[in-house]
Amino acid sequence: MWIAEAGDGSMRDAQSIFDQVIAYSGMDIKDDDVEESLGLSDRKYLFRLSEAVLKREAGACLMIIEEAYLAGIDMKHFYQILLKHFRNLLLVKIAVDGSSSFDIAPEQIEKLKNQVQETSRETLQRFVEILIAEEGSFLRSQEPRMKLETIIVKMAYLEPIIPLGEIISTIENIEQRLQQGGSALSGHSGTAFSNNKIVN
Repeated sequence: MWIAEAGDGSMRDAQSIFDQVIAYSGMDIKDDDVEESLGLSDRKYLFRLSEAVLKREAGACLMIIEEAYLAGIDMKHFYQILLKHFRNLLLVKIAVDGSSSFDIAPEQIEKLKNQVQETSRETLQRFVEILIAEEGSFLRSQEPRMKLETIIVKMAYLEPIIPLGEIISTIENIEQRLQQGGSALSGHSGTAFSNNKIVN
């Protein structure tokens, strides 16, 4: 998938890239070899980090960032692909079956969909807005790792945003239950009162 993506639709380019990977790792090719050969080693942290953010596990987020940093990942480049990754998560949440029309590798779409099943569109949109709003200050930062940690922790601690429709539906359900409960309580109280009269 990575070789095909790097080939950008050209079979000749993809074959040339494949030859480079073989020259780099020999005939026993592993995922890590392809990642390093194509400079994609930072991408393997994307899904792990976004998963930790969606699960609101700030501690795990910090550990993943530290691991990426110690692996020599360029934090500023990583921020750019992280922004695109969250944008892709939002797109597949909005588009559902139409997500194939976007510039997302088909092999990635199902994985993206699985990751956002339990997350609302509003929450994903807020994540993208945070990353866009912080992009300028992040790129100017002299401490990109610390700045990234701050942004990611902010995202991880963001309270899940519930769609307005769900809130209205929940309120309506509560009102119906209260009305039904009130009616049942009134009927029960009436019976109790009658019994008390009989006892007296």
